[in-house]
Formats: sequence, structure tokens, C-alpha cells
Amino acid sequence: MIAWPSCEYAYEESYITTPALQILNSWRAAALPVGFGLMALFAAARLLRAGDARTGARRHSVGAAVVAIFWLAQPWLRPLGIST
Repeated sequence: MIAWPSCEYAYEESYITTPALQILNSWRAAALPVGFGLMALFAAARLLRAGDARTGARRHSVGAAVVAIFWLAQPWLRPLGIST
């Protein structure tokens, strides 16, 4: 949910040049998507290292069930301001 907006932010900052160093501001803003990607990579590697296949399958099934519940609940969530 935060990776795509951070990529858009880094792209939008490519039009701005820093006054002191005269470099594109996207170099600074690129830290957000790169950091999120590295966090996801290290979290996945840690999960693979720490758990066995049964635990991993259980985690994936719980995650899929939560996603399915929210997907099925879309009609009730729309009045709350969540759009698809």
C-alpha cells in the first residue's frame, strides 16, 4: 500500500533540483521505495529461514483468508470511504 505512492513521489521529485548540491531531488526521495523493497525482501528471507513449510502454508492461508474477507466486504466498506 505504501510502495506505489512512494514510487510516484520519487518520480514527482525528479523535476526538482536541490539548490546546494545541484542534484535531482529524486535521489533523496528514492530512499523510500528502495527502503520499503529492502524491508520486504529481508522480511521474506527471515520468514523463510525461521519457519518450516507447514507454518509458511498456514501463514499464507490466513493472509489469503483476510484478503478474501475484505474483498467480499467491499459493498459494506464503500460508505466508509474506501474505494476500489
